[in-house]
Amino acid sequence: MNNSQIKIAFIFLLLSFHILSCIRESGQKRIIEATGTIESTEVEVRSKTFGTIEKIMFKEGKFVEKGDLLCLLDTEENEINLKKMEAKYRELLSKYELLKSGYREYDVKRQQAVVREIEEKLEDAERNFRRIDGLYKKGFASRQEYDSAETEVSVLKKQLEEAKSQYALLREGYRREDIESALAAVKEAEAEIELIKKKIRDASIRAPISGIITEKLAEKGEFLREGMPVALITDLDDTWLTIYISETDIGAVKQGQNVRVKIDTFPEREFKGKVSFISPQTEFTPKNIQTKSDRIKLVYEVRVMLENKERIFKPGMIADAYIDVNQ
Repeated sequence: MNNSQIKIAFIFLLLSFHILSCIRESGQKRIIEATGTIESTEVEVRSKTFGTIEKIMFKEGKFVEKGDLLCLLDTEENEINLKKMEAKYRELLSKYELLKSGYREYDVKRQQAVVREIEEKLEDAERNFRRIDGLYKKGFASRQEYDSAETEVSVLKKQLEEAKSQYALLREGYRREDIESALAAVKEAEAEIELIKKKIRDASIRAPISGIITEKLAEKGEFLREGMPVALITDLDDTWLTIYISETDIGAVKQGQNVRVKIDTFPEREFKGKVSFISPQTEFTPKNIQTKSDRIKLVYEVRVMLENKERIFKPGMIADAYIDVNQ
């Protein structure tokens, strides 16, 4: 073999090697790699009413079920207000029932007798007062006796005025607007009772979701106003990885794509995820995300839903995502 033949054979060998390399590269899977932060649904438990925390039944790091009692607020004041309002309600209801049913002749006569009885008592009280007044001026009665006699007259006059007013009302009968007004008062009292009962129910603060208590935000003895936070609950069953994909790669990412996820805590394990959200808008690369190329400034937010039955993933963890765009 001469030199020319050797050169030709060498060139052919190089070309063959290059062609084989291209085929091997084209046959490889294209993987998009991204690093992001794991997040979970977090719910702040807030008080729906005001009151002093009487008892706390949860600890940080413990799992709670939806509806579990977390803490109790003092309800003494509301219990007292409830009893008062229930008594007022019964009184208003009785008045309404009386107005609705109308008056009986017996009621009119009975009230007339009450007026006469008070008038007689007042006459006796006035005679007694005149007598005490005369003795007091002469120094034969004490100031206490004088004041007592005077007070008795004053009280009976007021009672007589109220009795006469009631007697006049009984004789004239009830007006329709009086009945409607009484009914409105009954309904208002009912609404107030329900409001107080709700405050008492709301004094038992319960977990709105199942999850881990990740932060305790109140202490026993602390006074809470409506809307103040008590605890932070993290739902580890609703966990995802947030990553950012460049403009050049986002076209290859699809909803529902399988994603392989790895975390430093378990470097030997590989976890599964699915693309659940692709932002329709670009944004500048977040400061806490390090990208491989500083030249790419605009990215798309992508969320990868994770299975977290073992509750391995925790909010704030850094994870690496691998998306096979050829799948």
